[in-house]
Amino acid sequence: MDLCAGGDHELDCLSDFTLTVTLTKKGLANTDKVIDACFKYIQRLKEVGPQQWVFDETKKVGTISFDFSEKGDPMSYAVKLARVMPHFSTPDALQHVIRHGYIADDYKPEILTQVVDVLAEP
Repeated sequence: MDLCAGGDHELDCLSDFTLTVTLTKKGLANTDKVIDACFKYIQRLKEVGPQQWVFDETKKVGTISFDFSEKGDPMSYAVKLARVMPHFSTPDALQHVIRHGYIADDYKPEILTQVVDVLAEP
């Protein structure tokens, strides 16, 4: 019914990647098949390699999401920004702190390859 994936950086030395799948009753009865399909897709990503067009489309969607994001609780927003600010150590980098969760600026296929290699390990 739903698939959501994403990563987060809690500390300089720790990141996580979460894949959330919301299943129908039939899917719940076939969780092994669902898990197998997820890993087959990751393997396919490894075989095909990073695609510039996927990055470009993701960047466009992120820009739209950022431009039209709804205002939330100011205190929660301030805490969220304070939590990620240490990752932006230079004034040049700090200018991206507000939009970093929405938009990736640089296409770095070598990093994408490294991540998929880790996820595809047996």
